[in-house]
Amino acid sequence: TWTPRASDQFWNSIASSADGVKLVASGYQGQIYTSTDSGTTWTPRAGNATWVSLTSSADGVKLAAVVQYDRMFTSTDSGATWIPRQSSRVWTSIASSADGTRLAATVWQGQIYVTNTVANLIGLEFAAVELQYIGGGRFIILSQTGVL
Repeated sequence: TWTPRASDQFWNSIASSADGVKLVASGYQGQIYTSTDSGTTWTPRAGNATWVSLTSSADGVKLAAVVQYDRMFTSTDSGATWIPRQSSRVWTSIASSADGTRLAATVWQGQIYVTNTVANLIGLEFAAVELQYIGGGRFIILSQTGVL
């Protein structure tokens, strides 16, 4: 059974902890909201922006979000505070490892950026790879920077 929660908005991204208790959602050109009760109540967190994608670690503590035509942001306290990371790009999506220590993000007509460790987030050092789709669900690497 689906139960409607929160107010009507242009919701565009949502991520969940593994147990579904901690949720993070964003509205297009709106705020980021978090829930610690499986979506029954929502708390506004980060300010208005063109949030396009969110991701969460399995425990819901480490979160990351990308803003279209802007920066990447991370949180290590379930979304209470957000820290800007990386340069402005046309970010389109972001994904996280279960423990939240590795992130991968895509850029429109650009590269895929990956972190190797949390330390890379702090130092803003990212590896990048440029891929070309060759069909059948396969890609080839055209170029890369950093250590993948």
